[in-house]
Amino acid sequence: MKRVSTAPHDTPGGITAAITKLTGAITAEAASNSKPWYRQSASIFAGIALLVSLGSLAASIVYNTMQNQTMDRQQLVTLVEDLAQIPATRAQIANSNKSLSVQLKLSGDETIQEDIEADEAARLVRGLNWNVPAAELYQVGLAYSDASLPTLALHYLQAGIRIGSDEQTESGMYRAEAGVLYGLGRRLAAATAISKAYSEVTLSGGFPASSVDQNRIFTDLYAAERVWTADCSGTEGYLRDATALLGRLSPGSSSFNTDEQRLTNDAVVNRLCTDGHSADHTSSSKRG
Repeated sequence: MKRVSTAPHDTPGGITAAITKLTGAITAEAASNSKPWYRQSASIFAGIALLVSLGSLAASIVYNTMQNQTMDRQQLVTLVEDLAQIPATRAQIANSNKSLSVQLKLSGDETIQEDIEADEAARLVRGLNWNVPAAELYQVGLAYSDASLPTLALHYLQAGIRIGSDEQTESGMYRAEAGVLYGLGRRLAAATAISKAYSEVTLSGGFPASSVDQNRIFTDLYAAERVWTADCSGTEGYLRDATALLGRLSPGSSSFNTDEQRLTNDAVVNRLCTDGHSADHTSSSKRG
C-alpha cells in the first residue's frame, strides 16, 4: 500500500515556504543584532548613567575645590592679621621692663614665628593663583623684608602694586618697596618709589590737606631712616621736608606728637651718623 505524507515540507511548495520563513526569521534576528550601539536601548541607558555619574563627579570636584579655596582664604586672612601684629608686639617687648636677655629671646621668637607664617602665607597665595587682595601681598612682602629676604619681599610687594588697592595701601607698598631697594643699594629706584608714595595721597585725589601732609611726613621719615641704613648721606632733604610740613600741622592732630618725636630722633641719628662719616674721612685724610 502506498504511504501518503501530510507534512507540508514534503511537497516542493511546502519546502520552499518553510525555507523562506526560516530565512526571514534569521534575517530579522540578524537585523536586530546589527543595530548601531547608540540605537540599542541598553547602550542608551548605560550612556545616560555614565553621564549622570560624570556630572556628579565634576560637581563634587568643583565643590571640594571651592571649599578648599575658602578654607585657604580664611587661613591666609588669619596669617596676615598675625603678621600685621608682629611690629606692635616687638615694640611692646622693647618697651617692657624685662631684662635685655629676655627681650632678645622674645624678639627672636617673634622673628621665627614671622618667618614661618610668611612662608605659609606665601604658599597659600601661590595655591590661590595670586588671586588675593593687594593688602595681603603687602603684609607678606613686609614680613620677608623684616626677614632680610629682599628678593622675596620685592616679589610680593610689586605683585601687590600691580594688583592695586586704595591710595593709603598703595602708598605703603611703595614705601616698603623703597625700603627694600635702599637696602639693596638701588637708590635711584628707591627714590622713584618714594615719589610714587607721595603721589598716591594728594589733594586732587580728594584727600584733605592734613592727610596729604601726614602721608608725606611719614614717607619722608621712612625714607630718611632707610637712606642712612645704606648710607648716611642724602637724609637731609627728607628731614627738611618733614620739618617744614610738620610746622603746618596742628599740634592736636592725631600723628603730630609721634611725627615730631620721630623727626627729632631721626635728626639726632642723622647728625651723629654724618659726624661719624666726617670724622672717618678726616682720619683717613690724615693717615694718607
